[in-house]
Amino acid sequence: RGDALSLLYSEIGARYYAGLAYRQLPAHAVRIKVPAKGALSAGSSPMHRNDLDHVIRIRENEDLVAPFALVRDRANWKYLLARASYPTLHLGRERWEKRLMLMDDHSGYMWSHFGEDHMGAGARLLEFGEVEPGRALPALLDDFFEECRRRGVSAVESWISPSLAARDARLAGPLVTRVEPPPVVPMWFPLDDDAAACMKRHEQTAVLHLTDVF
Repeated sequence: RGDALSLLYSEIGARYYAGLAYRQLPAHAVRIKVPAKGALSAGSSPMHRNDLDHVIRIRENEDLVAPFALVRDRANWKYLLARASYPTLHLGRERWEKRLMLMDDHSGYMWSHFGEDHMGAGARLLEFGEVEPGRALPALLDDFFEECRRRGVSAVESWISPSLAARDARLAGPLVTRVEPPPVVPMWFPLDDDAAACMKRHEQTAVLHLTDVF
């Protein structure tokens, strides 16, 4: 069909798919300890379906400067939101919630997950985006960690690349440890020579989110 590459997320490690010529991408998997206390910043609320355009705009601005990113069209956004809401409808928010918070001034958003699954995680920071780096993230993290404390969650999992982690000390400081091997490994297979060469150059900075996995 003219596709440039094939991408998958392996939950059985990299060895099997490496035998099929798939190449491993860095997951930047981390575990973040929830701060014992913190401020709760005002200015964020759950995203309403009418806010989707704002979230899409923020995500597109973030991805625009990335050498490689998974770009979502509106249909994919709606699919992800529907997939995220389905377990909540059956289990209730206290047991399972994919939580998308948007700043009231539309300066940033954060998508997180609460509830244990087959991987055993109680909370995950799936992704975030900002109009300007560092402008909205502190308040969004305040809200996220406060929800963790309310639920009794002591540590969260995420994929945080060095460039994203540099935006807030809580994502790059002593509270953070690398998870090796990562529980889920992103892997790719080249289908086009030019795309393969480009991907090889930029694989360390590829923008991937846990939202696209779970």
